[in-house]
Amino acid sequence: MFVRVACGTASGQGGTKYDLDTTLDGQPLIRSSKTGKTFSLSWNELLNMAVDAGIDEQDEAPHAP
Repeated sequence: MFVRVACGTASGQGGTKYDLDTTLDGQPLIRSSKTGKTFSLSWNELLNMAVDAGIDEQDEAPHAP
């Protein structure tokens, strides 16, 4: 058992609802209302995924901050 801080909700295809939470130390959590399963990534894993997806690569037209 662990304490979660609610951040919001999201809806997926087919109407599945997702709880968007964090742990007390800020680690992101996603919980499916359909299965009750929780998915979690560390901030380091999320950062690595963002870099691998091209977050540091310039688009053709720069985005305003």
